[in-house]
Amino acid sequence: MIAKHWSGLTETTIPTLVLSGEMGALLDKLRLLEAYHALEKDPDRVRTLRAEIEKAQARLYVLIAEYKELAPGPEESAALERLAGDLRSYVTAFEQASTRADVDAEEIVARLRVRAPIHARLLQHVSELDELSRASADRAAQAGVAVADQARRGALIAVGGVALLMLVLLVLSSRNVLSPIQQLINTT
Repeated sequence: MIAKHWSGLTETTIPTLVLSGEMGALLDKLRLLEAYHALEKDPDRVRTLRAEIEKAQARLYVLIAEYKELAPGPEESAALERLAGDLRSYVTAFEQASTRADVDAEEIVARLRVRAPIHARLLQHVSELDELSRASADRAAQAGVAVADQARRGALIAVGGVALLMLVLLVLSSRNVLSPIQQLINTT
């Protein structure tokens, strides 16, 4: 019973916390890469930054898919759907804003600001997933206490049963040992 509890905790709850943490860090990195991309003038560096952005976007989709495999309930699944929907909007907004025309700094900043609310929603969804994972961990901890209580109760019953069995065996064996001595006393 305890092994089942701990395997559920280590196979679901802990990995979802890791995934939500990685998603949050990746979203922060993505926003920074996009700012560098928007401000970069060197075409080679622009291509390199775009490739890094696309890798980060793809990694986010992979993390969402991995989380979906572990999602223990409908709340997590719904939060993941909202996250995936907003990520699609974010990627689309990036694609639309990343056309490289000669634009001034104000236009670049305006393009970054357009995606800021979507980015904030993405971070909010990741935070929601993190909270759901933490709630799941709390429930798992409470279940762990219940499992430990059951195991302790079972162990106490087993120890009591063994002690009773030993007492019975002791009484039975002492009767057999004293029986010849009693016969000797009765014969004299």
